[in-house]
Amino acid sequence: MKLKSLNDDSRNGNIELYGNKQVVIDGCKAVIDYSESFLKLELDNISVKITGNNLIIESYIYEQLDLKGEIVALEFMN
Repeated sequence: MKLKSLNDDSRNGNIELYGNKQVVIDGCKAVIDYSESFLKLELDNISVKITGNNLIIESYIYEQLDLKGEIVALEFMN
C-alpha cells in the first residue's frame, strides 16, 4: 500500500506497508522518539506515529527508514 500526498507529489514522503509486519518510509527527515512499542517520525510537512509491538528499525539511510515488528496503528499528525 502506497500513500501519496494530496497534490500527487512526494513532499510528505511515501509509506509502504507490507501487511502488519513491515513499513518502509521514504522521505523520513528525523526520528523524533523511538521504543519497542512506538515510533515518531518527522517527514517534510507532517509527522507520523507508528504503534505496535517489538518494533525494530532495520535500517535508516538516505531518508529511507525500514521498520519491522507487529504494526498496530499508523497516525498522521501536523
